[in-house]
Amino acid sequence: MTKVSQLEMAHAIATHPRIATVKGFLGIGSKTIYAPTKSAVKARTFDVSETTAALLTSILSTPADQLDQKLQSVGKIAETTLGTHRVEMCESSDHQFVAVQLLKFSQLMYHPATEARIYEGEDAKRICAIL
Repeated sequence: MTKVSQLEMAHAIATHPRIATVKGFLGIGSKTIYAPTKSAVKARTFDVSETTAALLTSILSTPADQLDQKLQSVGKIAETTLGTHRVEMCESSDHQFVAVQLLKFSQLMYHPATEARIYEGEDAKRICAIL
């Protein structure tokens, strides 16, 4: 399982005002939570194809007021085993918070293809539904 601190967008998550990191018992381990709902935030990564990456880039650049309309025609995003792009995402277990960033593989490393985009509330639920 991927840790939030290992993501390219870790700084964007750590500095978000509604995200908190709480220490475990006796200071051993830590847990990232979405503070308004006290819900755990989990990180995951998966690879996508060039075509899917273009679609995700379009979605991530859509203004919030047009997001619902944009997502109506989008089904579930297909993962691939070895893609040209990697999706990093953090989502709360109640789907009230999600952060997404697309990375592109080049020169033997993944480099940001988009900025980290953070969604909350209903927008987060819509994004979680396709990812």
